[in-house]
Amino acid sequence: SLRSNAAIRRERTITVWFLRAPITYPVQSTGVERLLEALGNLVPRSHLRGAEVAGQPGAMAAFGLERPDVLTLRTREGMSILRLGGRTPLGNQVYFQQVGQDGVFPADAALLEALPASVDAWRERRLFDGDRLAFDRFEVLGDTEFEVSVATNGVWGLVRPLVARANEDQIRRLLTEAGDSVVTTFVSDPPARTGDEFGLSKPVAQLVLKQGAREVLRLQFGASPTNASGEVFVRRSDFGNVVRITTAVLEALRRPLAAYRDRRLMPSIAGLQRLEVRAGDEPFTLERVGTNWWVVSPRRLPAAGPWVRETFQRFMRLRIDDFLDDLGTDPCRYGLAQPARDYAFHVGASNAAPVLLTRLSLGVPLGDGRRLAVRRSDEPAIYGIAAGDLQILPVSATQFRDWSLNPSNVVQVELRQQGRPRVLHRNALGRWEGVAAAQGVLSAPAIDEGLPRIG
Repeated sequence: SLRSNAAIRRERTITVWFLRAPITYPVQSTGVERLLEALGNLVPRSHLRGAEVAGQPGAMAAFGLERPDVLTLRTREGMSILRLGGRTPLGNQVYFQQVGQDGVFPADAALLEALPASVDAWRERRLFDGDRLAFDRFEVLGDTEFEVSVATNGVWGLVRPLVARANEDQIRRLLTEAGDSVVTTFVSDPPARTGDEFGLSKPVAQLVLKQGAREVLRLQFGASPTNASGEVFVRRSDFGNVVRITTAVLEALRRPLAAYRDRRLMPSIAGLQRLEVRAGDEPFTLERVGTNWWVVSPRRLPAAGPWVRETFQRFMRLRIDDFLDDLGTDPCRYGLAQPARDYAFHVGASNAAPVLLTRLSLGVPLGDGRRLAVRRSDEPAIYGIAAGDLQILPVSATQFRDWSLNPSNVVQVELRQQGRPRVLHRNALGRWEGVAAAQGVLSAPAIDEGLPRIG
């Protein structure tokens, strides 16, 4: 389109609209779709032939077509050129010509209103489109420096300056906030001026999106405008332009590394088949047998299923208070050479031998006794957790013992009352059979009610 002597060219790739002149830049789809809708509704209600137009005082100028706005449409079928003039006397329609056809047509004025008034009117206001860009890692440079990558299972993890679990929520929030940041002002387009005036010669922070080793996009954050301390200059590497956005993303990029680390000590223990505990004088092992849990050593006892599940939830609720030693070079300092407690978690399918997921070792209290050193066998780091968490972790097999009696498991009851034996037996149909009582045959509901009380 050509408005006010400014040519604006837009093209659509497979799914995205782009400005191609006077600059290359992504376009907001809403503006383009609004124009296409107006063009789709373009149904002229009348027609002035060329001779009639020439007979009007001022000829083309009478219809605002002496210096018209020009709209060029290219499709697979060919090209159409529309010359848009002034409004009709009532103002709700606009005059236009289609190059190659005779005369002037009136059309709904929504077509004129749908045209962009300037090159910036339709420019994409998001800092970048995270859904369109293909990247599997990113790095943050500046006061805080780190790099994360996404695994094949879609989980983000830290890879620099250390390999560690990342806080998924914080990582995704950072990417979402950065991508959805709204550009308040398009400051400069290539060929850009020197970055010194924007504080970009030495950026305060940088966000670099990568696909493997290939850099996809680099965002450089500079200074704040003198008249807008709540905004910051940002330069995009792909289009080389400078924009202004709010400082929210810059503040997120300058947060300490610990803010982006996973503070869950045990994020998941799904598929757990065995728990080996060494936390007191008598180690014990808890194991799933079919759908039930049993204490299998040092002696075999049925375990209470609800309490077993609650215990596993307690482990998954453990939170890391401090990252004490990321390399774990001095376990003796934290009492982890000979841990005070040890919990080994084994996972696997029910028809296969369980394999070790991780071993959780607990050391000595630290400082004022409010924290406790802890380490996972599959991670080098030594963490600090609240010492009070010790009170919620199991220490003996008797904590898991199922003391309840399930009446449905009882098939025979032997009683001796005043020297007289009585035997009650449950048959294959689940009905009770036995010796008649003084007042008649014992009822099954009465037996089923009495057994839990005895248990």
